[in-house]
Amino acid sequence: MKTRVFVAALALALVLGAGTWAFGTPPGNTITTLGSESFQPNTLIQATYRFSPSVVDVKSGGRLKLVYGNKGDDPHTLSIVDQGQLPTTVGQVFNCQVCNQILKSMGHHKRVLGSDGGLNQSGDSLLLFPGQTTTVKVTAPPGTTLYFMCAIHPWMQGTIYVTR
Repeated sequence: MKTRVFVAALALALVLGAGTWAFGTPPGNTITTLGSESFQPNTLIQATYRFSPSVVDVKSGGRLKLVYGNKGDDPHTLSIVDQGQLPTTVGQVFNCQVCNQILKSMGHHKRVLGSDGGLNQSGDSLLLFPGQTTTVKVTAPPGTTLYFMCAIHPWMQGTIYVTR
């Protein structure tokens, strides 16, 4: 009896998982923003905002889901940049030139994507507000590595490996 219940539960999980994949984003193609921030005058400013996971594999032509999951009211961007543009020091985080360029180019737009409407090159970016979930097509060719960051919180960084 226990075996039949387990097998039925497993079959249901597989069907539901396959249904989610068939109609949306495959498992593993979801990035969630996590973390919080705190401030104590003259003592501490701390932000633990991050992308989780920070490394994903996405098929070329597949969809990437971005979920706002952190505490706070700050929006985030997922912005494709060249690897050399990723800040690697505190000074670079607080004086992020590429961040300023990204935010200026976005203006009031929620998405600035390539001509094909997807993520495929440096400069492609999307904006995520508190409580929001969005998906975007990854149109870069297989074998491409896309580096991304949040232009508002530049220590939030990650990598998308585009597969076949």
